[in-house]
Amino acid sequence: MKTLARLMLVPALLAAAAGLVAASGLVDFSASNPPKWIEEKAARFVLNRSIERHAPGKSNPLAGSRAETAAGLALYRAHCVGCHGAPGVDPTEEGASLNPRLRA
Repeated sequence: MKTLARLMLVPALLAAAAGLVAASGLVDFSASNPPKWIEEKAARFVLNRSIERHAPGKSNPLAGSRAETAAGLALYRAHCVGCHGAPGVDPTEEGASLNPRLRA
């Protein structure tokens, strides 16, 4: 019984320590710095697991559709180019500071 209690105590202590570190403000969660590789890896893992769980065996019905790609491009031109920029269009100062940065 003591072994089981100790096994349960370790994760509880680790969770409490993580909570204290997060609450102390020691971890920089701001968007002013690019995420570290571990953050990207963890976020990608969680995203992929969520998709696998909530949309098993489904594929993107719009992939490869010229009409949908053109519609998406029109939306980007109307709502996103102003901040994010595009080929031949520099992003605004605010857009240039966004994270993650756009990859050319």
